[in-house]
Amino acid sequence: MNLLANLLSFFISGSIWEGLYLNPLDKVLEFNILLKQQNIDKLENELIDRSNPYSNNYGKWLEKSDIDDMIAPVNYNPVINWLNDSNISCLNYIDNLRCEAPINNIHKLFNTSLAFNQSTIYSLPKDVAPHIDMILGISQHYNTDAFSPVKGHQEQGAAAISPESLKVLYNISYPKHNKYSSQAVVEFLNDSCYSNSSFQEFMNNSSMPDIEISKNHFWGSCDPDTEDPDIEATLDIQYQTGVNNNTDLYYVSAKDWLYQFANLVYSSNNPPKVLSMSYGWAEWDQCDPNVFPTCLIYKSAEQYSKRSNIEFMKLGLRGITLVASSGDAGAPGRTNEGCDGDNKLNPAFPASSPWVLAVGGTIIMNATTIKDPKTSLCKTFPCIGGGIELNCNIERCGWTAGGGFSGFFNRPPWQINASNNYLNSSVEFPPLNLFNKNGRVYPDLALVSHNYLINTPSGYTNVDGTSASAPSVSGMISILNNLRVSNKKSTLGPVGPLLYAMQNDCETCFKDITIGSNNSTEQAECKWGYNAAKGFDAVYGLGVPNFKEIYSYVEKL
Repeated sequence: MNLLANLLSFFISGSIWEGLYLNPLDKVLEFNILLKQQNIDKLENELIDRSNPYSNNYGKWLEKSDIDDMIAPVNYNPVINWLNDSNISCLNYIDNLRCEAPINNIHKLFNTSLAFNQSTIYSLPKDVAPHIDMILGISQHYNTDAFSPVKGHQEQGAAAISPESLKVLYNISYPKHNKYSSQAVVEFLNDSCYSNSSFQEFMNNSSMPDIEISKNHFWGSCDPDTEDPDIEATLDIQYQTGVNNNTDLYYVSAKDWLYQFANLVYSSNNPPKVLSMSYGWAEWDQCDPNVFPTCLIYKSAEQYSKRSNIEFMKLGLRGITLVASSGDAGAPGRTNEGCDGDNKLNPAFPASSPWVLAVGGTIIMNATTIKDPKTSLCKTFPCIGGGIELNCNIERCGWTAGGGFSGFFNRPPWQINASNNYLNSSVEFPPLNLFNKNGRVYPDLALVSHNYLINTPSGYTNVDGTSASAPSVSGMISILNNLRVSNKKSTLGPVGPLLYAMQNDCETCFKDITIGSNNSTEQAECKWGYNAAKGFDAVYGLGVPNFKEIYSYVEKL
C-alpha cells in the first residue's frame, strides 16, 4: 500500500445515532471520489473564447456530453475494482463517483479502523492513487455560525431598500419578453428554507403576482411551509425574484459545500441559467474541519478550490452565470476579524473565482425617499430613492463589504488592463507580502446592501450584507437572459468578460465611485485593505450598474 496520509476526522458522535442504529458503524455515509480529469487547459481556453464578446464563438455554449468527452478520465478500472472489493455502491458521473456505504465498509476501504471523534490516517492502493484527485466525505460537523452571511439591522423609522428602490436607484426596467430564461438562489448546509406565505405577501406588497415554484424545481431540502424560515434564504428569494419575477424559478439547497453544489447542478439535464450564492469563506481555509464538513483527503484548500473552479468552468460552458457575494468582513475577512498579528489579507472563495461574478456592497448616505411610491410596500415603509452611494465599512454599516486579490487564481485575460490600471494608480496598497498582486481582483461590481426590507412570519424586518446585493444583481442578469432568449440568442453565461468589455465601450453603463476603503471588518478597523480609485478597483469593481444602459448594450450584441 502507498500511504497517502492526511489527518482527517469524521466528527461523528455515537450519541447522534443513538436509538437509530444499534451499531453506529452501520450508519450509511455518502462521499465523492473525484477522478483525475483530462484537458483542463482546453476546457479553460474554450470557455475564454466562448465568453469573449469580441469572439466569433461568443455565446456558442457546449452540450454537457461535449464537455464530458473533453474532460473524461482515462481508464480507471483499478478504482472500480477497489470499490467492488469492499462492497461500495457508487453512481458514475463521468469525472467523479458518488458513493455510499456503511461506515464499517468505509473503514475497510481505506485500510483503517476509525474510533469516533478521533483523527485517522487513510491509505490508498498503489494502483488506485494515480487515478484519484481527492475524496470528499460527509461529516455531521458544521460550523454554520462561521458563515452567518446575512446580518439583522434595525433602524426604526429609517428609509429602507425595497425592490422598488432598486428599480429607481439602478434604472431597472421590465420590458416584455416573449421567452423567459431561469434563475435560482443557492443555500448551503441544509438551511431551513423560506416561508412561502411571507414570500407571496412580499411579492404582492411589491405589486407583483403570486409566484409558484414547481415542485421539481426544488433541489435539495426545503419546506416552504416552515414557520421558522432561514433569514438568508428569505432575503435571497425575495430579492432575486423581486428584481425579476418573469422567469423560471428554482430553489437549490446543497447539504454540502461548493464542489458538491456545482456538480449537482452540472449533472442535471436542464439547470437554471443564473445561480446566486450568498456564502463564502477564506480561500486558504476552505477545508478547515472546524468550519466545514470533512472535505478532503491528501489535498490542500488550494487544490479543493481549484477543483471546484473547474466545476464552475463546466457550468460556464453550458451558458450558466454564477453570482456570489464578496463577503462582509472587508479585505481582512472573517478569519482575521480583529486585525490580529501580521496575517495576510484573506480573499474569499467563491467570489475570488474568475468564473464567478462577485458583487460588493454599498450604503446610500443622506438618503432621500421615493416621492410617489407605486407599491404598497413603499407606501407603508419609507423606501430609499436616492442619495450618495459609498461602500459599506464598519463606520457606515457596522460591517465591511469584501474585496481583494485572489491568492489562488491569477487574473483572467479580460481583467488584465483594468487591474493593471488600478495597480498603477496613485492610491496606497498594502505591502506586497500581504497580497498577491497578480491575483484575480474582486468584486466585479457593487450594489446597495444596507437596510433591506424582508418579510418573515413575524413581520417585516431589515437586514444587511452583500448577501443582499448578490441575489439582486442575479435578477438583473436574468432579465438580460430573457432579452437574449427572446431574440433567439444564447444566455449570457459567465458575464465577467462582457462587463469588462462593456466598461471600455459604454461610459454610462457603470457609475464610478472613487471614495472608500475595505480596510475594516465586522469588528475592527485594520491597518491594511484596499482603496477606491478612479475606474476599476477592489472596493467597487467596475462601479454600480446603470441597468438601462447595460440592457441597451446587451440588446445590440
